[in-house]
Amino acid sequence: MSAGTRFEVMPGHQCLYFTEHGWGGLEGLRSKAKAVGQSMIRLALDWAIHQPGITSVLIGARSTSHLDQALDAAAADIA
Repeated sequence: MSAGTRFEVMPGHQCLYFTEHGWGGLEGLRSKAKAVGQSMIRLALDWAIHQPGITSVLIGARSTSHLDQALDAAAADIA
């Protein structure tokens, strides 16, 4: 876990995501991102933004680069 991440700041959520199922999903995302030549962040945002029936995706941007990633994902459909 990187210093300053949300899991370091708010460790109470770790038990929800740090599971075998969660790590398996992360590895699947890593493989897909490598296969399509995109970052994991971009691919995950693209998937969330383009889900049928989803009208809003909350982006917890802590920097302008996080916002840029979200806007780039919204502009393209790569998943």
